[in-house]
Amino acid sequence: PYKGVMMLLKVIVVEDEEIIRTGLIFSINWLGMGCVVVGSASDGQEGLAVICDKKPDMVITDILMPRMSGLDMLEQAMRAHHFYSIVLTSYSEFDLAKRALQLGVTDYLLKPVDEDELKTVVKKVRQKSEKEPPGQKVPTLPKEPDREEESIPRPILLPENTDPYVQQLCETIRVRYMEKLSVNSVAKELGISSTYLSPKLRSSLGITCVAL
Repeated sequence: PYKGVMMLLKVIVVEDEEIIRTGLIFSINWLGMGCVVVGSASDGQEGLAVICDKKPDMVITDILMPRMSGLDMLEQAMRAHHFYSIVLTSYSEFDLAKRALQLGVTDYLLKPVDEDELKTVVKKVRQKSEKEPPGQKVPTLPKEPDREEESIPRPILLPENTDPYVQQLCETIRVRYMEKLSVNSVAKELGISSTYLSPKLRSSLGITCVAL
């Protein structure tokens, strides 16, 4: 439980599977985590409208959904409103995780959602929000490159204390982002195991990737 007066974080849940969406909304003790669910949606297009209307502090979304994917929704919404995001997926493809990384997603969790892991991520979001309230600034996303511009993305800015293997991983993503990469393949190239790389990625950048 939180002590003292606390500003509730406004949460929106976007998930096309009704059972999972309903479970996230009603089975989680949001108030105990200092949060309140202010809206929900069953696909990315509907979610985009709800985000623009409710202006949440945090969005929890599936990746693969009808009409508009969760990542496309986040990319468009982040251009207008700053919020923290948790991506849920039942797919372990690393190409989805790397795009989430590039969008600045707060964390990446697999379904079915482990409530303890979710609580840990929400706590992280609350700590960040207390240092920098989401509504105070709009993030600047990289513009779509012109056809004549260099096709390789600019280097990813990382904290100074980032693990060297994570630095090499991000550079691999930057240079070879058009390829279908996996945690196993990248780890093998780096001469380490995926079970070693995944925790390093989580501790350094705060996202979770599951090895194929």
